Amino acid sequence: MATFVTHNPRPRGSVWKPGLLLAGAGIAALAAFAAPRPAHADTTGATQITANGVLFAFGYDAIRNRRDDGTFDPDLTKDFIDTRPTSFSYVKNEYIGAVLGEAGSANLAVKYNRDVTITYRIPGALSIGNVEGSLRTPSDNLLGLNGGGGAFNDQGEMFPLASDWAANGTFQMTGYVAVNIDPPAPGAVGTNQTLGLDTGNYTFSQLRGAELFTFYQAANNIRVQQSIRLRRSLARLEWTITNTDTQAHSVGLQYVTNQEIPYFLDPVRGATTRPTRLRGNSIPDVLDLAEQRANPIYRPRFVFRGYEVVTPPDQVLVTAINAYYGGRPNGYVPPDVALNAFPDFTGSRVGAGVAIYWEPQSIPPNGTRRLVVYFGNGSATENPSPDYVVGTEAEETLKYNTFNSGAEPIPTNPGQDAGRNFLTPQPFTIYGGVYSQSSTAPTEEVVLNNVTMSLTLPEGLELTPDVQNNASTKPIGTLRADQEGTVNWSVRPNGLAYGPLAYQVTASAPPLTGRTVTRIVNVPAMPLKSVTTSDWQLLSFPFEFDPALSNNSDPLTIVNGARAPAEADPAPVFELINDPLSSNGFGGYRRAETLKPGIAYFYRPNFDRTVFLKGAVPVANQAPSFSSGEQRQVRLSRGWNLIGNPYVYDIPRGFLRFTPLENNPNLQSFSIADAEAAGLVRGALFFYRGAQNGLYDFINTESDVLRPWVGYWFYSNTDAILIYLPPAQIGSEVLGAVPTGAAGNAQIQGRKKTQGAMANRSALLARPTTEEWKLQLVARTQNGREDNAALVGVSRSAKNGDDARDLPKPPPFRDYVYLGIARAGAGTRFAQDLQAPGGTKSWEVEALSDQDGKITLSWPNTATLPRRVRLKLTDLETGRSVDLRRSSSLTVNATSNTVHRFRVTADLTPTRALAISNLRPIRSRSAGYSISFDLTASASVSGRVLTLGGKMARSLANGRAADSGNNSLHWDERDDKGAALPAGPYLVEITARGDAGEVVKQRVPVLLVR
Repeated sequence: MATFVTHNPRPRGSVWKPGLLLAGAGIAALAAFAAPRPAHADTTGATQITANGVLFAFGYDAIRNRRDDGTFDPDLTKDFIDTRPTSFSYVKNEYIGAVLGEAGSANLAVKYNRDVTITYRIPGALSIGNVEGSLRTPSDNLLGLNGGGGAFNDQGEMFPLASDWAANGTFQMTGYVAVNIDPPAPGAVGTNQTLGLDTGNYTFSQLRGAELFTFYQAANNIRVQQSIRLRRSLARLEWTITNTDTQAHSVGLQYVTNQEIPYFLDPVRGATTRPTRLRGNSIPDVLDLAEQRANPIYRPRFVFRGYEVVTPPDQVLVTAINAYYGGRPNGYVPPDVALNAFPDFTGSRVGAGVAIYWEPQSIPPNGTRRLVVYFGNGSATENPSPDYVVGTEAEETLKYNTFNSGAEPIPTNPGQDAGRNFLTPQPFTIYGGVYSQSSTAPTEEVVLNNVTMSLTLPEGLELTPDVQNNASTKPIGTLRADQEGTVNWSVRPNGLAYGPLAYQVTASAPPLTGRTVTRIVNVPAMPLKSVTTSDWQLLSFPFEFDPALSNNSDPLTIVNGARAPAEADPAPVFELINDPLSSNGFGGYRRAETLKPGIAYFYRPNFDRTVFLKGAVPVANQAPSFSSGEQRQVRLSRGWNLIGNPYVYDIPRGFLRFTPLENNPNLQSFSIADAEAAGLVRGALFFYRGAQNGLYDFINTESDVLRPWVGYWFYSNTDAILIYLPPAQIGSEVLGAVPTGAAGNAQIQGRKKTQGAMANRSALLARPTTEEWKLQLVARTQNGREDNAALVGVSRSAKNGDDARDLPKPPPFRDYVYLGIARAGAGTRFAQDLQAPGGTKSWEVEALSDQDGKITLSWPNTATLPRRVRLKLTDLETGRSVDLRRSSSLTVNATSNTVHRFRVTADLTPTRALAISNLRPIRSRSAGYSISFDLTASASVSGRVLTLGGKMARSLANGRAADSGNNSLHWDERDDKGAALPAGPYLVEITARGDAGEVVKQRVPVLLVR
């Protein structure tokens, strides 16, 4: 359907033309062959193809007697499919296709460990699959993305049997859409109907360009319009539910697919076969599945957020597909079905299935409800706009290569090749494409002229030199409707950065606005690290060490493998001493005698230089795995521990498993979140930012990542084992054997500083109220040492006393200023202490430095806190008090290693109920109106000018802070675009939101006279 325009791409075949399905002699019937990947079939039969994209098939049969690799397998004969008279509608481009069943049924006979006969009812069956799929590989060509069917033959066509099945049964549960009409109670099922199977009269699908429309008439005068629009390698699925009845009806919708593949790419757990139920904010923006764990050939993808008008579902289930039919032959399946483990495909025919639910909502007479989701191939990163789509593909993860370690480093001549030599592939290709959409109006066509694509690379990646036509900007030319142009660039890593590196591809397509998409390339850490003498560094080493090359993991031998220049007296590496008799397990520091992965150490060189880790050997098997033998672990003591990521790839906090050694006879492991909820740990992991950068910051969500080379403080309430699950980046791998000590020329190599909850401000509240607020305290010395990780406040989920919301703060090391919240009997200071709201609150705060001099305390976020919260700081050493609203800082004289104590108190000023009064539009002498109004209390104010019908004509303010008393806003008699509004009557609306979240609103009329 789309003409392919090429600029040095991978060959992708010929021009596609509409209306050709099942051309030639082949058909691939995948439904019967539930191997982890779809199977291929030898087929015979006849077809009749109409000009409008509708297929009629008569008496097809398919005999499968080949394995996926093409070899003969006698155990697979004879499988048989008989389509009978059936009809389908379809759309496709060179990436993907969609086929919708219209009428008829199909029989399927299978011999696979047992004889099975299946009857498929075709209407409403929706199959989506690859045509040529990914630009990077032909291996995903003609593979179905959903359903046991959705098969493609060697002509690039497909046959839909998007359903699950069981022995001698009829199940229409996957690849179908169902509605739930007027359920009697929340979570219950009312009138449930599968679109196409159970609905009444419906129109055969209509083709508009690359869009497929179908109209279904359901019960109770509910009409559903289904639209399938291909946007490059994704299909935009839209359902418009219209109530044509004279009374309101409650309608929900369910879309269930059977991927027939075993792995769900959980954003926290990585590739997993564990079923899951996702609700609300736990539903990821993108949900991927994969047919294998480490290096999947292809990935079905759902997109729930981030694109225009996508409607996030209320609930998503990922479970074994047989959970959805469980005795129900068809229709809407309640979302409370059991979560079944995914099968391993050994003698089984079912895999992971995804059910998407939009809960029933009331639709008034003649009202509509629109639901939009994207589904398709997850190989690319795309911006699927309605006019044209920009997409890009590249290696998702580079591998660590110990085979190509280069030459012995030259200490006085550091070179760029050192880090790069540990990375593969290099070079690799970044693809970019612009796909011009066809208009939904058949007589209209938008032509894109002078189309170009540009590549912007991050630190760590560069264009490969000495490659022809490898400029960062490349021309594509002219694109008509349903045409794509592609370009590619040769790129290589340069060893200057590691971790998730984001590149951008930007399309310019006059006369339309330009578009940019961003994609990540994961680069493993290398055994070179830039270190500075200006401050201490808390490092972990994501390597094991060859005993011969490292002098049995001796730190001084390891960190001085390459020196530029040499260190005559190498600085030591320090490790934590655990003291079981200490209240917080902290026993001080000592020189480390060995370096181990998974542990963190303090280090400070005598001068700025590059550390090359001599004898470094990455931990083996750094790819997704279920094997416990491929998981790393460290022993934890009660209290504070120093840990680190033992792998060369990032891992989320959710990849940590905590196994208590006390009162746990079965050695049950917990996620950090579950261990925190059980009171076994404090979930925040603190890392060292340096004494001049705020001292400590922390991460505390399951998706926050542990970086290679970064050390973390972790607080355990008991002795335990901490397990690190292997990295889950697609394509992560360590190649080669133990290095021989050669490493190339040493080059300073690093990455952007890790950001924690203090640096990115997520530790604070975006919209604080009198019952939810945090005050940040900062301590700073004259020589620039700073600690900004001290938070006090209130929360409805906190209690007075110790709870999981309170975060213990790691002890300092050297050359520091330190600020902590003290609590009697706690045994440790806190970085965050939240109390329950209500009444007067107080916190004891302690400042400490290892140097004499002045310490200045400040409170930078008081302006964002509710105005009713009164805050006071008292110096307990001198008795001096300051109002934090009126003063910005307090400076005290401090003695080294001596605690200086303060107290913060907070209470609420009495308040009147929030109200708006005296709202008056007053015409000014020059032009416009002054909108005057009074408030009984401080609030955030929004103002609008509306038409009499309630449509907004002008926004005057949006969340502007306003004090109690008289306030005003100005209206210049124009709309939001600056155009003069016509004379006539309007409404002025003022909305005020109080500190406790209460909202009041008032409107008055105004007559605009010209």
